[in-house]
Amino acid sequence: MRIELKEKAARSGRSLKSRGEDAFVATVMFIALLVIMMMLATAGAMAIIHLQNEVRVLERQQIKRLDISVTNSVALAGVNIPKMQTK
Repeated sequence: MRIELKEKAARSGRSLKSRGEDAFVATVMFIALLVIMMMLATAGAMAIIHLQNEVRVLERQQIKRLDISVTNSVALAGVNIPKMQTK
């Protein structure tokens, strides 16, 4: 089997060593692509976390703003207004 591989390599003009080097380069490139994909996934997750925090802050600000506008309004319901006395 080894002889057949050597014969094929001799016919194609490439040595077995260069095939091994090609496999090594392909493996390194594959690992590099996996690392890049993991970095992008991590960056996306971090962005989502920051956006969720920002939404929470905005919700709190909006709730606070709406509570202030409710407390500043005049509520007439349930208030006893004294009637004017007529003689």
